[in-house]
Amino acid sequence: MEMKDVALKAVMVMPALLLQKPSFKSKCKQHSECLQRRLNLWKLGDFNGLLKECRAIQSRLQSTWKPRSPEHGSRTFANLMLSGKVNAAMRLLDDTSTSGVLQLSEDTLRELKAKHPEAMEADKEMLITGQVPFVDPAMFSIIDESTIARAALHTKGAAGPSGLDADGWRRILVSKNVGTAGTELRSSLAEMARILCTKELKAECDHQSSIEAYVACRLIPLDKCPGVRAIGTGEVIGRIIGKSIISVIKPDILMSTGSLQLAAGLPSGCEAAAHAMEEIFQDEETDAILFVDASNAFNSLNRQVLLHNIRYLCPPMATYVKNCFGSPSRLFVMGGKEILSQEGATQGDPMAMPAYTVGIAPLLQMIKVQKDDVSAASDKKMKHAAYADDFGGAGVLECLRTWWNQVVDFGPLLGYYPKASKSWLVVKEDRVEAAREIFTDTDINITSEGRAYLGGFVGSKESRENYAKELVKKWCEQLMMLSKIAQSEPQAAYAAFVSGFQHKLTYYMHTLPNLGPLLQPIDEILNHYFIPAITEGHHCSQDERKLLSLPARFGGLAIPIFSQIAKREYEYSEKASQQLTENIKSQTAEYSFDNTTHHSTKNDIKRSRNLEHEQTLAELQEMMNGDQKRANEIAQMKGASNWLTSLPTATEISNDVEIEPNLLPLTGEQLHATANGKDEARLDISTGGFWQRGQRAFFDVRVFNPFAPSCRNQKLSTAFSANEREKKRAYAERIVNIEHGSFTPLVFTPYDGSSRETERFISVLASSIAEKRTLAVSITTNWLRSKISFALLRSATLCVRESRSLRKKQTFDAANIEIASAITKLTTY
Repeated sequence: MEMKDVALKAVMVMPALLLQKPSFKSKCKQHSECLQRRLNLWKLGDFNGLLKECRAIQSRLQSTWKPRSPEHGSRTFANLMLSGKVNAAMRLLDDTSTSGVLQLSEDTLRELKAKHPEAMEADKEMLITGQVPFVDPAMFSIIDESTIARAALHTKGAAGPSGLDADGWRRILVSKNVGTAGTELRSSLAEMARILCTKELKAECDHQSSIEAYVACRLIPLDKCPGVRAIGTGEVIGRIIGKSIISVIKPDILMSTGSLQLAAGLPSGCEAAAHAMEEIFQDEETDAILFVDASNAFNSLNRQVLLHNIRYLCPPMATYVKNCFGSPSRLFVMGGKEILSQEGATQGDPMAMPAYTVGIAPLLQMIKVQKDDVSAASDKKMKHAAYADDFGGAGVLECLRTWWNQVVDFGPLLGYYPKASKSWLVVKEDRVEAAREIFTDTDINITSEGRAYLGGFVGSKESRENYAKELVKKWCEQLMMLSKIAQSEPQAAYAAFVSGFQHKLTYYMHTLPNLGPLLQPIDEILNHYFIPAITEGHHCSQDERKLLSLPARFGGLAIPIFSQIAKREYEYSEKASQQLTENIKSQTAEYSFDNTTHHSTKNDIKRSRNLEHEQTLAELQEMMNGDQKRANEIAQMKGASNWLTSLPTATEISNDVEIEPNLLPLTGEQLHATANGKDEARLDISTGGFWQRGQRAFFDVRVFNPFAPSCRNQKLSTAFSANEREKKRAYAERIVNIEHGSFTPLVFTPYDGSSRETERFISVLASSIAEKRTLAVSITTNWLRSKISFALLRSATLCVRESRSLRKKQTFDAANIEIASAITKLTTY
């Protein structure tokens, strides 16, 4: 066995063996000593010793679970938000999301094994024949270390079997602290990705290969109430490499799945399906819509058929899928058990969804109802679409029955097993009896009221309204809980609202028409509970509420009045998804999507929104006094709202930066009368080669109050220029003539906003960081403005509240003060 065959296994077991804390309360010094000792054992190959030590430590670990108090819940929520884990924080607001992890009993293990069936043989009729298209390996040469870095920055989630989560891998791959080792590791992963895409690896035996550890997963049994929901969590490096590969072959995936399979990454795919099915159902020629649900869909896809057909359907993807799914994957169940994944797409892999959509794509062509299949029914009256395993078909009842029969006949040949008891037939009221007669020998649920579909609703107006009311009731409960958290953690609660809760409501506003009046309870909770919680009890007037509804760049807080924007958002969604909606209605199977038209439509929608915001702001400004207009003008400056719109970010530290550098003393030079000629003069920051190579750049920071009497009557631009000139008169001549460097004043207000030269400084600094870290300039600019914004806020808060000392101040009453004074006098003689 060669070293490369065990290299990945060594990488995966290393974190668990070397990074186990000695105890719950161990300190950094103990960690360093343990790590050094374990590294020595690792080099000696004493893996059994390392394993015994880790097992001994874990056997003494005690459960730290305690009943959660409201205060504890708020702190947990805030910690998740500070870590950037928005989805995890939002799940804390929903008590019904899951009932927790099941204990590994015999029944649980039996259900998990049932959800991972043994491999099935391929039916020859399902195999595509012909010449396999050629794939030039050069197309994958663009995967390099920068591609891996970008994927690592966008990868989130829990750890796989190795125990190292996305945050840990991100620190290893892109942190400056690891030096060139991170770049070398990214280059190695990029090379590994290219090999997996261009070279088929041969397995050593039944389910062991050189990438066995790469495709292994951690399997978690969640309580489905009733039943078991199996959640697979793959290795993080597998997710990073998968994202990198998808960024290259996504156009090929879209071409292979077509316009009727909406889960392959089509823009606004779910919204288009919801709009199309609702419009088709309202058509006079449509009797009903059948929503088909499959049993254990992702774990049942026939791998043999997939691995054969994908070479013809999506050739660039074939080799990678063959390497990852060609042999059974090991699934490690919490509790020490292990099962094999022999069918379907392994969970926890970014390539699982694309592989499934490509593998199931032929079914959409096989189940297409032809003119000769039913009497008095044409193909034009039968329409269908799919989002992964959720199939939807619409038409006259006779066509629907034939379509259902074809799904039942052809689906299992590809590993798609439709389950009638989980499928629903939504019928128009005058066709209910006919539907029951036609589908009498099936277990399909039949209703005339309607059914939810991909966030939308197909059915009667009354049923859709009842469905929406249930959603609003749940959202109100979550928003009340968020308002309680906001009383102690306002910043975390506000960030969660803007980055999580609001997006959820916006999606449903895109898929459910006439939602506005039903959202008034949400607006009332925002007005009476949430906004007062984040503004220290302030209750807004109507005009203030309109201002807060504007985006942060217009001086607002981006807290919409949902009942007023719901109709507009639904119309925007219809406009943005019109291409895909028309493809579904016309049953255009081939990939047909004009990205230029889509981007143009999105820009039109963006301009319409901005125009509405500008009109609202203009109306509000007419009622503002001078100070309010000045405050609104400051809030609209570049970077002024970053502290509102940003989530926590990492710290970037540069070399060759000196804080508060002392200037060279004067040796008889004559300076301008207003220049600072003191020997102890110093500036705030200096660094080498900022503006030009070989020259040292000096910076001095000034924060001025735009509401001071001396500035109140000036334009903001004039006030910024005046402060820049004052700084230059004090230091520019000395820096240029004596230090032979450059001087740039950095002028801010306490509310953010900066001068013209400061904007140029931020732009150059962001470009330098972006080039060094292989990131987009827009990302680094936003990160930099956020850091500056929070620094200004902390400084202002410190000036108002003073520092909070951990040391308790000793207090004396009057008698103690007199005694202390007498003792002091005695000791001085």
